[in-house]
Amino acid sequence: MRGLHSILAAAAAIAATAVLAGCGGECYENQNALPQATFVINDSAPHTGSMDSLTVYGIGAPNDSVLWDGGSSEQLFIPFRVDSDTTAYVFESSPSHIRDTVTFIYDRAPVFVSADCGVSFKFVMKSISNTGQLIDSVTCPNGEITNQNIANLVIYLRHE
Repeated sequence: MRGLHSILAAAAAIAATAVLAGCGGECYENQNALPQATFVINDSAPHTGSMDSLTVYGIGAPNDSVLWDGGSSEQLFIPFRVDSDTTAYVFESSPSHIRDTVTFIYDRAPVFVSADCGVSFKFVMKSISNTGQLIDSVTCPNGEITNQNIANLVIYLRHE
C-alpha cells in the first residue's frame, strides 16, 4: 500500500510541474467562450446600431452585478453561467427606464483547448426569449457559442 501512495505522490508532483510549466504559453483570445452580442436596429432595412444610455445587469448573478452601465454600445460581451444551463440579463434604456429581460437556455459542453490553456465551455443554444419591451428578438446565428472571436449573438432592437 505504501508503494501505491509513493507512485501516486510522484505522479501528482509530475502533473503539478507540468501544469506550472505549461501556464506560460499563449492562450487564444476569448478562451472562455464569452458570448459577443451585436445590436441591430430592426426597421425596414435592418442595420448595425447602438443602444444609447444602456444598462445591463444579470439576474441571479452575485449582487445582480451590473455588466454595462451608461454609455452607448454597438456590441457587448455577456458572460454565460457555467454552473447553470440558464442565464438571464435585464437590458434597460434610460432615461425612459424601459426594461427587457432576455433569458438564454443552453447546454454546456466542456472543450479541451490545449495543455497550456486547459478547458473552455461551448454553449449550445436551446432557446432564447425576451419580454419584448425594448428588444424585438435575439438570435444565435451559429446555434452555439465557442471561443471564436465573432459576434455569436444578434440583438434586434425595436425601431421607435
